[in-house]
Amino acid sequence: MQMKSAALCPALAVVAATAGVAQTEACPSGPAVDGVYISFAEHVVRLELRSDGTLSERETGFDGSYEVEFRTHPLGLILESWDLENGRRDLDTTETVTLTGTPSVLPFAAPGVRWEGTEVSTLMNGSEERFSTSVFVSTETDVFPMGACQYPAHSVMVTRIQIGSVEPETEEHVFIPELGITLYLGIPGGDEYELPTAISTRPPGTGTLSPPTTEAPRPEK
Repeated sequence: MQMKSAALCPALAVVAATAGVAQTEACPSGPAVDGVYISFAEHVVRLELRSDGTLSERETGFDGSYEVEFRTHPLGLILESWDLENGRRDLDTTETVTLTGTPSVLPFAAPGVRWEGTEVSTLMNGSEERFSTSVFVSTETDVFPMGACQYPAHSVMVTRIQIGSVEPETEEHVFIPELGITLYLGIPGGDEYELPTAISTRPPGTGTLSPPTTEAPRPEK
């Protein structure tokens, strides 16, 4: 299954220091139906809330080395993904994911929601990967920092065991109800563990909240 970049700490925590950060643009608010840009040290993610409640997500490296698009469920589950070449979909890289489990109708993200089931990832060449997957949305509300902006948020933990394996892998996402989005953060303790540095309604380079110029502040324990 295609993985994303980024990440936070296992427990979303507290208010990060943001003193001295210039802000001439208001922090995005309300459902992200027109999209928001969330910057990390080396890439930017554009997230847009679709009319059916799923998310359109595009991740682009600042160095131009890659661009990947996802359609995701707000529980942090990938429904479909593909690479982009010169802005066009590379059909050969398309991956589709089917989900079956309990409850049978995949619930939308909300505090306390759980889902358990099977993910089947299918590539264009017909090859498949199968995972036993469980999802839990934390009931605790934490403050999640993105540069100069802060949002009430809930941690979303997704644990997978590939069929035929015994080693589980857990990744963390963050659900931000105000924006109606769920952001991938990564595998706790993994090498790509980092916080977003900015959020904006405009692409990086067109506002003072992005692109990032320094590492994001770490949440206080």
